[in-house]
Amino acid sequence: MRLRSAARPASVVSRPVPPPSALDAGEIRRRLRRGAELKRELVDFVEEPRFERQVRGLLLGAADQHGGPLEATVRLDEGDVAAVLDRFALQHRLPGGRTVVEEFTACRGSSLSGEDRALLLGWCTVVEGVFELLHRDGDGVVLHHLADDLAYRVHANVGRRAFTGLRPGAFTACRLVPLDTDQSVWQISGPLLKFPKDQGPELAGIVVQQITAAPQLLDRNPHLRERARQVQAEDRAAFLDLAGTDTVVLPPDEARELLQEHALRRHRQTCPDGEPTAEPSPEQLAALGAFSDDLVDCTTLGMIYDETEGLGCYADFGLVDELFAEPGRRTKPEGRAALRRLRDYLNDDSVPPHVIQRLADRHPENADAVFCALLRKPSFSWARHGQALLRRRKKSWYGRETWPGVTVLGDRLAELVRSGLPQQRMGVPR
Repeated sequence: MRLRSAARPASVVSRPVPPPSALDAGEIRRRLRRGAELKRELVDFVEEPRFERQVRGLLLGAADQHGGPLEATVRLDEGDVAAVLDRFALQHRLPGGRTVVEEFTACRGSSLSGEDRALLLGWCTVVEGVFELLHRDGDGVVLHHLADDLAYRVHANVGRRAFTGLRPGAFTACRLVPLDTDQSVWQISGPLLKFPKDQGPELAGIVVQQITAAPQLLDRNPHLRERARQVQAEDRAAFLDLAGTDTVVLPPDEARELLQEHALRRHRQTCPDGEPTAEPSPEQLAALGAFSDDLVDCTTLGMIYDETEGLGCYADFGLVDELFAEPGRRTKPEGRAALRRLRDYLNDDSVPPHVIQRLADRHPENADAVFCALLRKPSFSWARHGQALLRRRKKSWYGRETWPGVTVLGDRLAELVRSGLPQQRMGVPR
């Protein structure tokens, strides 16, 4: 699975425009002042003894990332500590399901005005990442979020001095929360880091890694999601044209060759008009066919290009498929190995439900026998109990927003990524 940029030449990269501000300058300053007061009270709440163990654990975890597990206050500077506390206050969920800021708001009860309550609960919406400064906007700035490709009108409770040293084209890493319910104006929450223009390509590479690990970073931009669906549909059609089916079972070496051939064909098909169709380097092709150790060491690899979830690779899929084709094999060594692998599929949350569903659909007459042996439940019926089993074992896959397996990069992020790569360019493996 790959990240793709919108097929638009860099010379016509567009800049996003933020929505009109719903607040005038005086109202923005008033809300910033009140927000600063509430934030101090929220921090006092976080520092109460009831949260001490949780906060200390987070600080020690952050300290580990800075070089060691010793005293967090030794390893972390003031900005690091502020970032940890801010994330805990606004996004950490307590055992009852509330965030800390929601718990604070509930504890304050009627002492808060309706406006204060709305402001505090609005802080549950956090936009975090790397931003490029587009231009100044009164006492604030307009920032372009490289991940979601949207622009934000941003202010700080210390005023314009928060943005000292930031010029148009420079970059910042920070966290934003809304100042109004329309989310037309935002404010800085926590520390703000500043980076010069020339670090754009390096920062863009970090953003791509973040998107790869967490596509939900793009949730605020429905255009990117829709474009991703279109690109995935095109990519899947090309895969079917090459492989002849959306489910392929091959030895790992042959699966690697198929992936590389698919990537090469798509590269030639999707290279923007007017740009040279440079062939990928051997290193880039090798990266596209690089599998984790558990996939390399298996006997067969199942490659499934699902319409919704995209392309996935599954170890020993052929072995499990043979068990469904001949359930009587379950008492033989290879059959017992297949049952163990099927149990892995069922228990591994990274394996989507459609993989198991597809195995049952390929051999519906034998599904009951396989699952009776796997679960040791002679009365199990896939038709009656299969969906309940998947919903129980694969909870995280149900009731969630579904992102395609191909993620589309915004124009500016793609431009920065291209500027930091050699002339041979390929999609980034996911």
